[in-house]
Amino acid sequence: MLNKLYKAIYIFVLTIVLILVFDFGVIQNFFDSRVAVEDATVCGDFLIIEVDGKPVEKVKHGIIVSKVPLPLIEPGKRVISFSKVLQRNEEFFVLETEILKGHRYKVSTENNKPVLQIIKN
Repeated sequence: MLNKLYKAIYIFVLTIVLILVFDFGVIQNFFDSRVAVEDATVCGDFLIIEVDGKPVEKVKHGIIVSKVPLPLIEPGKRVISFSKVLQRNEEFFVLETEILKGHRYKVSTENNKPVLQIIKN
């Protein structure tokens, strides 16, 4: 009986350690209401640099980098600032948009300007 208890405690502690070290987003996705946006970090021409005039927050990872640091944006009406990847003249693009909870977005290019597209409900 005591052996089974030790084994259960060992498995529980090992699971917690693995989540904290690798953190595949289990904890963050459960407690976080923000929306992940795929920008030039994944692919594309534009990086999100600011949301509502503040630096954009990115997905956090554990000790071992196990996921892409995508920008996170609170749902609601937002003003998002973009910069073009590898552009030297520091030209910024601003987009006012509504971010919907429960969706994932991707930054695309239309007429050489950034647009947000829903990629997953």
